[in-house]
Amino acid sequence: MSRKKIGAAEAAIHTNNEHWNRYALEFLCTAKESGEFPDVDKAMGIYCDVLDTIQAHHDEPLKGDREAVALVAKAGMNEEQSVAINLAAYTYLRGSEFDVDLSVGIALLKGR
Repeated sequence: MSRKKIGAAEAAIHTNNEHWNRYALEFLCTAKESGEFPDVDKAMGIYCDVLDTIQAHHDEPLKGDREAVALVAKAGMNEEQSVAINLAAYTYLRGSEFDVDLSVGIALLKGR
């Protein structure tokens, strides 16, 4: 099933990657408990997009950071929502291993 058919949040917590699932579930629970996100599927989609953007631009981390900020802004997220998404993305990236150096992208996320 595609992410759009079953919902971004549901799809994100049921992948073949248990490490990812744990972080996605943590973000989902935080999003629901805070009440800051009326649409958790939208929130999860943006969270995934921010992570994809930071990883895709590992060789141009400032560009990736700008694009991640633009994604969140374009989605109409308020300050609290932006902070929650960025913190969750930072937490996932900091707690994960990658084949490329994401240290600058991670540091930029921490700064937000």
